[in-house]
Amino acid sequence: MSYNGVMFVGISGITLVDYFILRREQLDAPSLFASRNSHYAYWGGVNWLAVGISIVAVVGYLAMYDPVTVAMSGWFRYLGAAIPVIALSGAAYYLAVRLVVAPLGKGHYTKGTAISSRPTLDPIPGPGAMKVSL
Repeated sequence: MSYNGVMFVGISGITLVDYFILRREQLDAPSLFASRNSHYAYWGGVNWLAVGISIVAVVGYLAMYDPVTVAMSGWFRYLGAAIPVIALSGAAYYLAVRLVVAPLGKGHYTKGTAISSRPTLDPIPGPGAMKVSL
């Protein structure tokens, strides 16, 4: 269980930066549940850069503190492991989005904050609508 908890530290940094900084607390709700053409589809439904940063964050956390063996680095006494990993994974994700994801048009990172679609269960959605599944 200790190792399972370690992975959420990097994911927390990514989530905080994504929602509060990059998206400015705005999400397109229909796209969250869309069966097709979601704004958040990334590459086949997976944000591979976020997955990679999460893996590196786990390695970084374990380098500073191993919760099973209780082995810790010298920096752990002053900073702990969670705060530096959250900060570094968040910074890495911010740079990855700005340099790779957004220029490729993935993830719906736009400057505007207006909601861009409305949900529908119709098999053929009209203009401004997005098909969702329940």
